[in-house]
Amino acid sequence: MIQALRTILGDGQANPWTRVYAARAMVLLDFDKYEEVIGVLTELASSTSDPDHRYVAARALALFGPALHSDALNALRALLADPATPLSTRCDAAGSLGELAPDSNDEAVQILRELAAGPQARADDLLHAARNLLRISRASDAEAATWLITALNDMTAESWTRAEAADQLIQLQAADPHAGINVLRTILNDAGTEEELRIWVAQRLAKCGSQYREEALAALTQTSG
Repeated sequence: MIQALRTILGDGQANPWTRVYAARAMVLLDFDKYEEVIGVLTELASSTSDPDHRYVAARALALFGPALHSDALNALRALLADPATPLSTRCDAAGSLGELAPDSNDEAVQILRELAAGPQARADDLLHAARNLLRISRASDAEAATWLITALNDMTAESWTRAEAADQLIQLQAADPHAGINVLRTILNDAGTEEELRIWVAQRLAKCGSQYREEALAALTQTSG
C-alpha cells in the first residue's frame, strides 16, 4: 500500500489533489514516512513545475500543521511573483496567503483586487477572485458580487463558469439573487447543456424556492423522458 501511494505522490501527471491525498494517507498509515512526504511536498512547492501542482503542494504543507506554514507561505509568494502562474492560480494563492497569514490579509485582498481589475481577467479568473475574497474578507461581499455578476454575464465564458458564478452570487446575502437565478434557469433550459451540468444546476435552483423546485424537476423529467 505504501509503495502504491508513493508512486501516486511522485507522479507528475496525476491530479495534484490526488497526490496530496496520497501524501496524507502515507503519513496516516506509517508516521515514519512523515519526513519523506514533507520532503517531496516541499520540493514540489518550491520547484519550477506546473503552477497548479506547486499551489496544491503549498496548501498540502499547510495542512500538516502550523510548523510548515512558513514554507507554505514562501511557496505562495513565489507563485504570486511568477509571471508564468495563471491568473486563476494567483487568485487562489492570494486567498491562501490571507487565510494562512492573517497579518497579510490586507495585502491579499489588494492582490485580488488588482488581479480582478487587470485587462487579462476572464470570467473564470473573476470567479476565482470572488471566491477567494469571500474566504478572507466577508466585509467585501459587495465587491465580490460585482465580479460574480461580470462573470455570469459573460456569454463567451463556459457554462460551468457562469453557473458556478451564479450559484455563488445567490449565496451572498448582500446581493440580489435574481441575476444568478436567471442565469441558472437559462442554462437549465438550454437544450445544449450537458447532462451533468443540467443536474447540478437543477439542484442549485431547487434551493431557491418552491417555484424553482418545480421548474427544476420539470426540466429534469423532460430531459430523462
